[in-house]
Amino acid sequence: MKKIYLLIAVIFSAISLNAQSYNKGDMTIGVAVGLPATFDGLMIPPVSVVGDYMLKPNLFNDKSALSVGAVVGVSATSYDATIVSSQNFNTIVGGRAALHYDIDVKNLDLYAGVVLGLSTTISRASYGAVEPVKVMGTVITEGHEAYSKTNTGFGFGYSTFVGASYKFAERLSAFAEVGYGISYLQVGIGYKL
Repeated sequence: MKKIYLLIAVIFSAISLNAQSYNKGDMTIGVAVGLPATFDGLMIPPVSVVGDYMLKPNLFNDKSALSVGAVVGVSATSYDATIVSSQNFNTIVGGRAALHYDIDVKNLDLYAGVVLGLSTTISRASYGAVEPVKVMGTVITEGHEAYSKTNTGFGFGYSTFVGASYKFAERLSAFAEVGYGISYLQVGIGYKL
């Protein structure tokens, strides 16, 4: 049993020697694609561009840091049925802040944060003509002519996220984030400037 504890101690010691470091002024830009669980008729997959600036290394201790940045995301969906079709275009533009924490795993960065900004939605629904339904000469439902309607919504948007980034080359990293934004899960590639 002592050999197992010794082996675990040696492994963790080796990992901690190669821990993630946070440096003030580090900048990263990334592109991510959302992986939606349920979207019918995906026209434009959820795509985001994110940028982060390391504002405050050693925030609480030498393993924590604070970054600030920006995000722009878009997605579009469509739905077609017998007499109804719809298209939705969604965007989010905002600032983001994240708290990073080093867990002593080489090249791994774990973080959680918030996004605050403007969220827009443009929806268009088209309805086909419907004849009135009659049963024994009595009209049960009224018919209508074909028509379409467009709604536009602008508002304050916010989201939270939890993510991980793994640096696999000097300036390149792969990342994944889970949260409520342009999609529930996004994966992407980051580039350190």
